[in-house]
Amino acid sequence: MLRPRRRLLGVLMIGIWIGALTLGPALASASGGSNVSQLTRQLNTVESQVQAENAFLGALNYQTHATVVALDQIDQQIAVTREKLLVLQAEEVVATEMLNRTQSQYNATVASYNQTWAALTSVLRWTEEHGPIGYLAVLLQVNSFQEFTARLAEISNVSAFELKASQRLATEKVQLAHEIALINQERQSLAAAQQAALSVENQLLSENNQRRAELAALLSKRSAVLSVEHALLLQKNSLTEKIMALEGEYASGRLTKAQLWTALYGIAQTYGVDPYLVMAVIMQESGGNPNAKSYAGALGLMQLMPSTAAGLSVTNPFNPIQNLQGGIRDLAGLLREFGGNVSLALAAYNAGAGSVLRYGGIPPYEQTQNYVASILAMYKRFQQEFPNGVQ
Repeated sequence: MLRPRRRLLGVLMIGIWIGALTLGPALASASGGSNVSQLTRQLNTVESQVQAENAFLGALNYQTHATVVALDQIDQQIAVTREKLLVLQAEEVVATEMLNRTQSQYNATVASYNQTWAALTSVLRWTEEHGPIGYLAVLLQVNSFQEFTARLAEISNVSAFELKASQRLATEKVQLAHEIALINQERQSLAAAQQAALSVENQLLSENNQRRAELAALLSKRSAVLSVEHALLLQKNSLTEKIMALEGEYASGRLTKAQLWTALYGIAQTYGVDPYLVMAVIMQESGGNPNAKSYAGALGLMQLMPSTAAGLSVTNPFNPIQNLQGGIRDLAGLLREFGGNVSLALAAYNAGAGSVLRYGGIPPYEQTQNYVASILAMYKRFQQEFPNGVQ
């Protein structure tokens, strides 16, 4: 059925922690012009932002860790490359020393070869210049035949020795030249390897610098996110303080939260309705004031219209127990009608079951949508903050 309950937005949005005996000026003074519902929505928005910032911060921390790991790997590669470069440089020093020794040996061999060849050439040239006679003249400069034969043998031996020495030196010269060529080839290979290692090192250093720049940017962004999160937490604390201030505004003649919980708990259990949900509805409807009355005529804790109260056998809507029995019974019926869907039952409690059925869901009324969202937020908060019931 269509329910004509309909209260001023300021009365409907009183919210979780209401505080004044009257619903108007006292609330405005405590919250700086904002009611509890508005503060609750702001607080929920801030908490969502904090969660988003935490998620973003987690992603930044993951990227930062990955960057640090990559930097460590690059540093290890640089260290390995530098060790390899040092080994190549040491090998090049050894090869250079070997080349110098071989070159010196080669130069000495060439000098000895040239000297031997010059001596042999000198003998041959003298023989050619003087002929056999001149040769005999040299040989004849002896005092006896024995000296003559000895001198002849000596000249023959010297010539044979010089020829063999010349041949040996020529072979050694070729071998040394081959060794020099091999050593030069090795030195060229070492130089190429060093150049490649230096190129790799330069590339790694460049990547290292790039990674460090990325890390610095991530840390800067992380610091900015932490600053934003800190500001959001301060805002959250401020909103919580305002809500807690409203909570302390219970006036004489009103039920305390503990009294209200005690009164509604047994009735809610009787009708199979979650007491936390009932508590949230009461806070939204009247702020826990059993004497509340809206401009439209809704009465008491659960803001029953007189016609609705009469249909629920409530003779005195300002009697907290009667009002709770009627309101909870009504809410239980709506929950059954909409298959236990809390959002639809709340929308029907506010705008009437007919409106919910006509639109096939929560009616597109801003006031009703805010009403449902505010109660659901309070419902969740009561469950979290008072897991063992309101004391």
